[in-house]
Amino acid sequence: MNKNITYHELLTQLDQDRIDPCYFFYGPEDVLIERALAKLKQVAVDPGTEEFNWSSFRGDDEMNWMAFADTLTSLPLLASRRMVVLKYAGKIQSTKGALAILERALKQPVPDLTLVLIEPEADEKKSFYRKIMERCTVVAFPNLKPVELQKYLREFVLSYGKEISEEALARILSDSSPSLRDLLSKIEVLVFYIGEKKKIEASDLEECSVFSREVEIFKLLQAIGNRDAAGTRLTLQQLLRSRADIGGLIHLLYRQTWALYRMKYLAEKKMPASQWSSLLNLKPSFLEKRYRDYLPRYSRRELGLSLELLAQADLQRKTLSVGDEQIFWILAENLLNPTSDQKQEKP
Repeated sequence: MNKNITYHELLTQLDQDRIDPCYFFYGPEDVLIERALAKLKQVAVDPGTEEFNWSSFRGDDEMNWMAFADTLTSLPLLASRRMVVLKYAGKIQSTKGALAILERALKQPVPDLTLVLIEPEADEKKSFYRKIMERCTVVAFPNLKPVELQKYLREFVLSYGKEISEEALARILSDSSPSLRDLLSKIEVLVFYIGEKKKIEASDLEECSVFSREVEIFKLLQAIGNRDAAGTRLTLQQLLRSRADIGGLIHLLYRQTWALYRMKYLAEKKMPASQWSSLLNLKPSFLEKRYRDYLPRYSRRELGLSLELLAQADLQRKTLSVGDEQIFWILAENLLNPTSDQKQEKP
């Protein structure tokens, strides 16, 4: 029966009251998995009968597998359909009896039952997961891209009757690997922090302690972009004290430097500035103005050398037994003056 659909395709099908007998939700984006599950429950289970026709289990050492088996064969009570959910379905592999129960349920689906299997870390190469995917409607929930995160954050802010500026969004997303759950939690704090104000601005993030690390990351990017040595060192000290993700910082600096390098190239080729935005595809759009301010401070050669320094630092992190903090500190000093003959030595 294998059918792979996206989260949005699933929502469309459920809006049309189309329900499949078995679903496999997998991936790390647990907020969207919870939303998909809630929507499926709303459509599949008759209102007021959830107590009898909704069962949720968690695959772990304390799970009652006999109760799980019973729910797979029980008839719906006062309703047309039952729904059974098994979270962390991969745990079932270590219990032969439970595995046999699940295999039977997948081979011979009960007409009045919707079974949902959930696993955040499914290895598609393993035969266990391949068998599940062959017999279920499969919905993947991978980590969201920045543009998708922005969409969900805007919608969340709007649900409180608020708005959020592009710059504030960009600062919030400056974390190297933000999860939607963490971001929504922080946004909720920020919404209540601004009180009666209608719009969240970047300045609100600077004043709200929940976002202190994200603010410091942006300050570091700005300080290096402006070739502000004192500001770079001060901000870097604060970030290292807070145990910031060095790999994420290198990635953000590389992205900024690469954008500046391309802008410098377009300027040298006398490409009209009005066309830069479409050619560079910089998002959010306010970054273009910021990068234009940095541009006069660098030659293209300096930017090329900076890209090499960043690549070297990333390689050193992965291959040398030197602390990330030392590598990054030397990198930041060298980025302030990439053409200097007195560069600090590699660790």
